[in-house]
Amino acid sequence: MTCASVDYWDVVFPRLFALKGFSSISLHGKMKQAAREKALASFTSLSSGVLLCTDVAARGHDIPGVDCTVQDPNVFVHRVGRMVRMGRQGSAIVFLMPKEEAYLEFLWIKRVPV
Repeated sequence: MTCASVDYWDVVFPRLFALKGFSSISLHGKMKQAAREKALASFTSLSSGVLLCTDVAARGHDIPGVDCTVQDPNVFVHRVGRMVRMGRQGSAIVFLMPKEEAYLEFLWIKRVPV
């Protein structure tokens, strides 16, 4: 996601999921360092919620309790490691176009559950 799309979804998500106790937190590279640290701390303190982020959160962070990662198909970067460190389990969702069916075959060959 781009910084602008993170800001957009930060406004839209709460309206889509107007559920009691649901939270979404934004994190992107155009935020000041203090704001990024605060966002990350806020997210890790939640019992459930969504972290809307750019690649700024892709590397170097151990975010405990992440059960699912949704990948942006336009910028596929390995983020599954955010949730499966130290023996933890989780799911990754990747949206593919019909022309990308060969990627599924690759996953099957590598014995990745699909």
